[in-house]
Amino acid sequence: MGASYFITSEQHSEFVCLEVNGKCLLKAGDELERLAKSLEVNPLSSFLSGDPNEAFQLMEVPDEYFDQETGRYDHAAVEEWLGFTMPEETWFEPTDGLTTVRALLTHLQKDPSGIPDPEGVIQDLQDCERVLEGLHENGIRWHLTADF
Repeated sequence: MGASYFITSEQHSEFVCLEVNGKCLLKAGDELERLAKSLEVNPLSSFLSGDPNEAFQLMEVPDEYFDQETGRYDHAAVEEWLGFTMPEETWFEPTDGLTTVRALLTHLQKDPSGIPDPEGVIQDLQDCERVLEGLHENGIRWHLTADF
């Protein structure tokens, strides 16, 4: 599996398939960032967030900071141990993401130059649009997560 962006929803819905390949989006990240700014929409990176507990696991925080009862880390203690504060998980309205995705799609369908693997990026953006439309219809917030 390669590095990719994927959509995480605040709650599960059996009516929304979250499947997005996302590899092309991540590979074209710098170019899409510049394009979004030129189109005056929020770049995809502005929708990145994650669960601090998952980050703590990846950082191999010692078990002594994990509360078996709650299944979560003691954030204050971990942050003191780390020496910095982890941002809380942030959720976004689907319409905010749709504004960005649709602006990028509209532009790239007319002029894909300057974007690596434009066909793959367009497919990933179309998949994001489908997912965000489903989340919007079901009133579910979301964020992007990067998987490396």
